[in-house]
Amino acid sequence: MQVVFKSIKGKRESNQDYIRVTKSQSNLCLAILCDGMGGHQAGDLASKIAAENLAKLWQESYLTSKEDIILWLKDKLNQTNQLIYQESLKDPSVFGMGTTAVLAVFLDKEVIFANVGDSRAYQASQNGVELVTEDHSFAYELYLNGQITEEEARTHHQRNMLTRCLGLPQSPQVDIFDIPIQNKYYVMLCSDGLSDVLTNQAIGEILGQESKLEDKLTKLVETAYDGGSTDNITVVLVDLLAHGEEEDQSEQEQD
Repeated sequence: MQVVFKSIKGKRESNQDYIRVTKSQSNLCLAILCDGMGGHQAGDLASKIAAENLAKLWQESYLTSKEDIILWLKDKLNQTNQLIYQESLKDPSVFGMGTTAVLAVFLDKEVIFANVGDSRAYQASQNGVELVTEDHSFAYELYLNGQITEEEARTHHQRNMLTRCLGLPQSPQVDIFDIPIQNKYYVMLCSDGLSDVLTNQAIGEILGQESKLEDKLTKLVETAYDGGSTDNITVVLVDLLAHGEEEDQSEQEQD
């Protein structure tokens, strides 16, 4: 398995996205991507608190079973929700801050995902690119209810109005998904700076190119930027078939 990641501020004044890729005491890899909200300083802080806290807790953990990992993901995301909320009460300038979170834990034969908000996880196989997670936004709920199409949801005026995030007084519902690794080539986590612009087909065309993983990553970010993205663009790209160990990595490569 090989992991690469990149985060750029794009056309925004600051980058409120945050990434951590790290390992547990049981040597399981966890990828974390958070997209903060609530103004410049607040969004920066919320996403950093979430990613750093989750990474620290994962590094201290020793989990091996799927069931325990799912319980851990739900529990620690709710703990992190409360941590962000309590921090927001200490400083009026960051009151109301929040963040999305999408996480992926890589086991020998499957990947377990957790998400709150509209940051996404995708899988790629010989059958193409498929969205794993579901957005927690008003526009995506309209799509799930059959009121608008997926393409209409991509440009809907309520696409960035979230129904769930981290940083609220009450604990959000955490969605859990898992996929078998067999016959899968790539897993990708991304913020809406990419997913609002690139379709599954466009992502698949880039991943299908004969190129290094780092080049695919760069191409994804550049294509989203050139395609009109107005937000921060952040991607974690994982080659499930590559060999080699991954060490703990810092939060982001930021341009």
